[in-house]
Order: sequence, then structure tokens, then C-alpha cells
Amino acid sequence: MLFRSVLPQNEKADNFALMDSIAAEKEKAYRHKILLFYDFENQRRGIDSLNLSREQAYSGSRSFKMYKKTEFSPGLEIKCSAISSLKKNIRIRASAFLFFPDSLQSGQVLFVVSLEEKNQPYQYEAMSLNDIKFNVNQWTKVSFTVHLKEIKSYNDIVKVYLWDPGKKKFYLDDFKVEALIPNMTYDK
Repeated sequence: MLFRSVLPQNEKADNFALMDSIAAEKEKAYRHKILLFYDFENQRRGIDSLNLSREQAYSGSRSFKMYKKTEFSPGLEIKCSAISSLKKNIRIRASAFLFFPDSLQSGQVLFVVSLEEKNQPYQYEAMSLNDIKFNVNQWTKVSFTVHLKEIKSYNDIVKVYLWDPGKKKFYLDDFKVEALIPNMTYDK
């Protein structure tokens, strides 16, 4: 046998440092292009001012409050023509800072990225926030990277939002969408 474990049989190795270094190496292959950013300091059209809260804020003085009347966060939307000249293999990263005053044990909360043609999604990706360990009463950054397999038209739209069908109370701040553009591309 060429490899022999030096750890006792019943002890597991902590691979987080290795995983972080691999992720850092992969990041070097991409440049980051910020597409959209919303910090909730100013009211935008279509956003109920009752949801702009001064109770909690990661940066500035306001955040967006999700609660019993709110199933969907404000959506960040961008035309595909503004993302990249490529039509295949585009990576989008959505991120936000979230603050949960209570445990997220019950009710599903999803981070959603949707690629749509004429308001009809043809690629839909969702990440359950229930799988993430949140510390109650503490801001946590959540990132969700999605691989857009193929864009049909540059007129198509990418939509990013949080979906909370259980209408849990939490706060959202510094909502961002960025494109991860390969440093070297061979396939357009």
C-alpha cells in the first residue's frame, strides 16, 4: 500500500483549510465584474418603504426586513448583454449579508438565480439557506455561485432574489451580483 493514514481510525481530518486553498486557486482563474449592488440606503421603485428598516444594518443605516408580509426580497435583474460577450459557461455569484433574529430550523428560505426569456425561466437554481449554519443575531455573508450553461439571447434576463415562503423574519443587506469572467477564454 502506497498511502497509509496517520490518523487514528475513528478520528476525522479537518479539510476546511485545504478546501479554502483550492477555492482560492480557482478564484485566480476569474476576474470579478460587479453587475449590481443594493445596500437599501435609498428606496427604489417597487420597494415598500415599510420593509426598509433601521432596526438592523450591516453597512450604512438601513437593511431590507423580510417578515410576515414579505415572501420575496427585492430582485436584482440584469440583461445578459451587460454580463459578458460569451453565451456559454458564464458564472454568476450572488451574495448578501443576512441577519436572523431567530433560528432558521423551520420554514424553507431559498437564494434564487433565474435565467429568463420573456419572463419564462429556462434555467432556475436555488440554494436552501436552511443548510447553512447561521449564528442568531449576527450578520452572515452568504454567497451562491451559479453556472449559466447557455444564454439563448443577449436580451434574456438574470434575476436574483430571496424566496421565503414561510415568511420568516430576517434582514438583508449589501445584496450583490457579480460575473466571474474567465481570465483566458477559448470558447465563445
